[in-house]
Amino acid sequence: MQRVAIVGHSGRGNYGHYLDMAFVDVEGAEVVALADPEDEGRAKALEKTGAPEGYADYREMIDKVRPDITVFASREIGDHHDLVMASQEVGTHVYIEKPLAATPAEVDRMIAACDANGKLLIVACPWRGHPPIQHAAIPLIREGKIGEPRLARIHGMNGAHGGDQLFLDLYPHFFDFLDQVWGSPKWCHAHLTVDGRDAKPKYLKQGVEGM
Repeated sequence: MQRVAIVGHSGRGNYGHYLDMAFVDVEGAEVVALADPEDEGRAKALEKTGAPEGYADYREMIDKVRPDITVFASREIGDHHDLVMASQEVGTHVYIEKPLAATPAEVDRMIAACDANGKLLIVACPWRGHPPIQHAAIPLIREGKIGEPRLARIHGMNGAHGGDQLFLDLYPHFFDFLDQVWGSPKWCHAHLTVDGRDAKPKYLKQGVEGM
């Protein structure tokens, strides 16, 4: 039985896209504790997940509970590096919400810390286990049953966060899907615009949840 601890932060990334429920009622897993610094949010999450213990300090929880798996559910980028590094002081597998971290250097350190402990660092891409994707869509495309694919075009959501939050939080599902079908890209080209104009450094602004 894998003992699972959940870390969220109500009002600061919350619990991502239901990552607090990722291991609830999953065979072979038991949710043993949950940490959230916000009292009201923690109480709601404890009731929702059925976790028997609640903590305000995630470090205290990890050190005391010493789980097999730690779920870092918040979408807040700025916290992810420190959260993962803290989990590796004990040595736990990690299941973490996107975006993974604020910089590539942070990602490298997170991976290195988990590798040093022989632990997995898994980014939440649930399409990897979604039957319609894995058992229908991908085989149909790969095996040519719907013809030879020549072009893949993805349309995401537009609006205020279409270029920052959704690019980092939603679109990775699509990128991962394409990677599973065709493999890693050989090259990449990007064209960024702001209100129809070429993007420039002066247009940079702070997005939501650290993005």
